[in-house]
Amino acid sequence: MNIFLDANICLDLLDTTRPTSKNSVEWYMIQKDDTQKAFFISGDFIMTFFMC
Repeated sequence: MNIFLDANICLDLLDTTRPTSKNSVEWYMIQKDDTQKAFFISGDFIMTFFMC
């Protein structure tokens, strides 16, 4: 299964002060070890991370 991580999820994983960060981190930690899943991000929002 392919899973696309949008910018908000990625920001939640990187910035633990965001209100939704805890839920995103918990979900990701459960999903990350499943070898049937592949995670993808968009290159377009790499600049979003860079500019923050």
